[in-house]
Amino acid sequence: MDYDFEDFQIEVEPKKKKKVNSSRKGKAAERSLCKILTTRFDDKPFIRTLGSGNRWAQVKSMPQHAKDTFTADIVCPEGFNFCIESKEGYEDIIKLDNVFEQDYAQLEEWFRDAIRDATACDKKPLICWKRCRKPYVAFLLSKDLKKASLFDKRLIINKWVCVSLNKLLEFPDDFFFESIT
Repeated sequence: MDYDFEDFQIEVEPKKKKKVNSSRKGKAAERSLCKILTTRFDDKPFIRTLGSGNRWAQVKSMPQHAKDTFTADIVCPEGFNFCIESKEGYEDIIKLDNVFEQDYAQLEEWFRDAIRDATACDKKPLICWKRCRKPYVAFLLSKDLKKASLFDKRLIINKWVCVSLNKLLEFPDDFFFESIT
């Protein structure tokens, strides 16, 4: 007997996309950023803040020295001028090639949070964003990056400048640390 393929109905369930553990991904990005910064600044320790992103209720009642240490995603060495927020992913939400055509609520939220955290510890905000299989970019307030013209490629969004983190890390140490007299 001959069969025609149309006689058979095989139902194949579509493969489910593997769920991404965003918490693990974010922690890995923070550890990677800490390694980059620790290497760049002659083994001055940069470490992940334990429980980063989940302690705003406690931060309000912390003494100032604890706020200075535990407010952002990365604990920085003493005298470091910036409060660092680490971001990983978000490619499906933020596409830099469309930045001129859309408003980005996610970026605006990052900017608000970074300013809030930096203000709490009297530092300058710095957002480091790692996109999938791309190098880090850094967002700084324009007023904190007076040397923005040294970057041949930069993106300006309102009061913020987005530059290559690798290029930013070529700046001298006195850009990143308080001068000790």
